[in-house]
Amino acid sequence: MIIKSTLTFLIALTLSAAHLPSQGERVVGKIVNEDLEPLEGVTILNGRTRISAQTNSSGVYSIKAVPGDPLLFSLYGRIGTRKVVRNLKQVINIILLDEPKEEFDMAELEKKHQKLSKLAQQKGIWNY
Repeated sequence: MIIKSTLTFLIALTLSAAHLPSQGERVVGKIVNEDLEPLEGVTILNGRTRISAQTNSSGVYSIKAVPGDPLLFSLYGRIGTRKVVRNLKQVINIILLDEPKEEFDMAELEKKHQKLSKLAQQKGIWNY
C-alpha cells in the first residue's frame, strides 16, 4: 500500500512539473565598447528573474531568459541599455557607449550608436 501511494505521488509530481513555466534557455551575445573592443565584466541582469551574468574577457555572455524578459546591461562609466528578449534563437549584441562628460543630445548619441553598429557588422565583430 505504501509503495502504491509513493508511486502515485511521484507520478503526480512528475506530471505537475511538466506544467511549470520554463526557467528559460540561454540567450547569448557579445558586448563591445566604442572602439569595438570586447568589454569584460559587464553585468547583464534578467529583470524578471533577477538572475545576473557577466561578460568574459572576449565580451561574450550567456544568461537564462524566456521571450518577453527584459535584459539590463550595465558597466560603470558606460551608458547602460535595456533589451527585451524576442525569441530564444536571438543573439543580443551590444555596444556600450562611454558616459558623456558633459550635456549631450540623445539624437546625436543614437546616430553615433547606429554608425558604430553598422561598422561592427562590416568588420565582423559579432562573429565569435
